[in-house]
Parts: sequence; structure tokens; C-alpha cells
Amino acid sequence: MTELVLIADGREYTGWKTASVFRSLQQGPHAFELEISPEQRDANLFNITDGMACELWFKDDLISTGAIDDVLRSYTSDRHQISIKGRSKVADLVDCSTNGQQIVRGQSLQAIARSLAAPFGVSVAVDKAAASAAAQAFEAVDVTLDPGQPIWQLLEELARLRGVMLTSAPNGDLVITRTATGVPQGSLVYGDNILSAELRTSHRELFSEYSVCGMQAAWSGSAEDNSQSAASVKGRAIRHRPFFLQAEDQADAAACKARAAHQARVSYGRSRAAQVTVSGWRVDGFIGPVWQPNALVTVDDARLQVSGDLLAVDIVSSLTRDTGHTTTLTLMPAEAFDLLATEKKGAAW
Repeated sequence: MTELVLIADGREYTGWKTASVFRSLQQGPHAFELEISPEQRDANLFNITDGMACELWFKDDLISTGAIDDVLRSYTSDRHQISIKGRSKVADLVDCSTNGQQIVRGQSLQAIARSLAAPFGVSVAVDKAAASAAAQAFEAVDVTLDPGQPIWQLLEELARLRGVMLTSAPNGDLVITRTATGVPQGSLVYGDNILSAELRTSHRELFSEYSVCGMQAAWSGSAEDNSQSAASVKGRAIRHRPFFLQAEDQADAAACKARAAHQARVSYGRSRAAQVTVSGWRVDGFIGPVWQPNALVTVDDARLQVSGDLLAVDIVSSLTRDTGHTTTLTLMPAEAFDLLATEKKGAAW
């Protein structure tokens, strides 16, 4: 198969001058942008229109499945250019909103996701690590959804209550998953496969102490019998920078401490981000699997003073005439995507 192929309306398109594919844990759909400069006599052969269903392949690897969002055609006296932008199938869940339908109590996250995604032709897959949480029922009450709320936003809220997250699969499925653990997908080594790198560290995200307080309701339910509970954990800030948070729900001291520790871990993870560029779209350059988000990567970079396993958060796979195929990975400590189930007791869900 030709190296980079867009299949739209059953027809293969190749010969791209530039390409960029963005896959991320921080946004639901994959996004891609392709550009080609066909010969004037061949320009009409590129019958790609916005709204077309499409697949993007890199050799024998399916990269993304979705639809064309935008098509831009331009020309001068000696040049014709076509630019195409698209996203994976879950983009419809991001763009479209609920219509006020009712969710009956006792349904699980995966059941609700499948119900809301089905009209868009989006299937829902559940990773093994998230299976138990995704199957746990919301037992509170029947809920009428707010008309106009984006479907993806609603599903993300429910996923947070279960301590899981949502991503997009190459085949277009919505995937319920957890932050990656286990064996790293590959290594990035200074003086070996790293073309360029940068490291951002920020004290803005860090605090010296994280304190969480919550309301522990007594059995009587009276205001007089309610008692405040609170807990604190130390943070990594080097000067006095306290952070206070009100728990989202009723919480005892143990729950407050867990919430504070969680906030400390996430804050630290978000305060460190490395961006590394390597040749090729594959883990071993031009062989092996394609680099994936939500997978660990071993980094050994003495120049940036980074050593250890980091989480691949964003993956940008690029093609240009000047640099060829490259991949830029945004990496953070896995704590940045630490997940803590926070279902509200007695709330709508």
C-alpha cells in the first residue's frame, strides 16, 4: 500500500505534499490535515467534498476513521492546491448536543454511551482495565438531560464519576479506558533517535499544601448534626502556596485526604511536559507499530535531565517535503491523568 492513503467515498487518494495527524488524550476526536498540489490537468480527479466518510491509512495501519470537515481549493496561474481537514467519528459527539432525552436510573456508563452514540454510527468499546467501572450502574434517579449539552461533555462528566476516561480508536470507536500502565511502547534516547526536544516545567501548577474539606452528613440529616471533615497533604512547591478545595460531595476525612492527594498528583503531573520529535511515524523509526497516545514511553535524555517512563499525551504525526515523516510526542508524568472516581452521593447521577 502507498505510504499515506486517504480513502474517501470508496476511492483512494495519495501523493500528499504535507500531512499532519493529531491524536490526544486531551481532546476526543483525532484530527488530520492534508495538502496536495495536483497537476492542473488532474485537479478535477480529486472529487473530495466536505461531509464524506473517510479512512486514513499509513501503509497497512489504520490511523483514523471519520469524515471530511473542510475542503479548501485554491489556484494561481501556475499552481493548484487542495487542503483537506477531517476528524474521527466521535467528532459528531463533540459537535452535537442532547435533545432533552431521559436516562433511566440503573444504567451504566457503557450503556448510556452506547445509547447516545448509536444514532451517529459510533460504536463503544471498553478496555479491560475500565470494564468494571464502565459496567457499574448509576442508581440515583431518572435523569432528563439538559437540551443543548454537548454529548461528549456529558459522557466525560459521567466518565469522571467512574474514574475512567474517553478516547477515540483508529476504527472510529469511542473507547472507555484508564491511564496506561505496564510495558512502555518504546524509548526516546538523547544522541540516538531524538531529533529535537524541549521540557517545560512550571511552578504555577504547584502548591505547598493541598487541603480538601467536605460535609459528612449525620444519620439524622439535620443541619445541627452535620459536621465538617477535612484533610491536607504536602505538595511540591518550595514556598508557601496553600490550595483549598471544597469536596464535590459528602466526604469523610479519609475521602478528603484521598481527594487532596489526587489533586497533588495531578498538579505535579501537569507541571511537567516534554515535547520530543523523532524520525518516522513508528516506534522504531520506520518499522514496528505507529506511536500511540495513552501509552508509556521510556525517556533517557541527559541534556533535558529527564529519565524514566512518561505518558504519551499528544501525538502529532507529520509529513513535509523538507523533513519527511516525523512524530512529535508530548509527554507528561502519568500522574497528570490520574483518575479518581467521584460519584456524588444523593445527586442526580
